[in-house]
Parts: sequence; structure tokens; C-alpha cells
Amino acid sequence: MLYQTDQLPCDINGDGKIEENFKVQGINTGMECFNPEWLFKIPVKIEGPIRNIKGERITSRAGVNIRQAYGLELHFLRDTDGDGFPDVIDPEPTIRGFRDGIR
Repeated sequence: MLYQTDQLPCDINGDGKIEENFKVQGINTGMECFNPEWLFKIPVKIEGPIRNIKGERITSRAGVNIRQAYGLELHFLRDTDGDGFPDVIDPEPTIRGFRDGIR
């Protein structure tokens, strides 16, 4: 059986206990659990406390700095036209699709 690691309590910071109100970049994420994005060189910053569509207060774990955390602006990952092909291998990096304009 596979487990959702981001929902299993675990001791991420190694202090010997699982915190009920674990903070990542100063924002309470709730129960301390494993989320690999929190271990990045530039950790993912979560949205934090919000009101959902029903008006209920929740803690959103949605990332607000995804491009920086995943390094999507690094030379070999940059994708100007957003077609999924990095500019370094896309002959037309400003036209969506791979090999567009190449005959």
C-alpha cells in the first residue's frame, strides 16, 4: 500500500517530536509531516491561512513561489513560450510547440 507522505506525521526538523503547528518560512502548516518541497534550497512558501469557497478558515499548502523554488528560470529549465520544452532545446522558444517553424 502506498501512503501519502505529505499527510503522514513525521519529525522533519529532527527535534524528537512531531509538532502540531509546524512552521515553514514563518507560516503554520499544521501537523508536521513530510513535504519534499520544504527541503529545497529555496523552500516552497505556502499560501497559509485563507477562507475557502464555503467561507471556512483553512491552511492552504499551495505554493506561492513555485518558479523560484523549482528553479524554472535557470538557464537549462527556462521555457519562454510555456510549451514544456526548455528554450535550450527548442529551436523556436517564442512559438508554442516543439520545432514550430522548422521544415
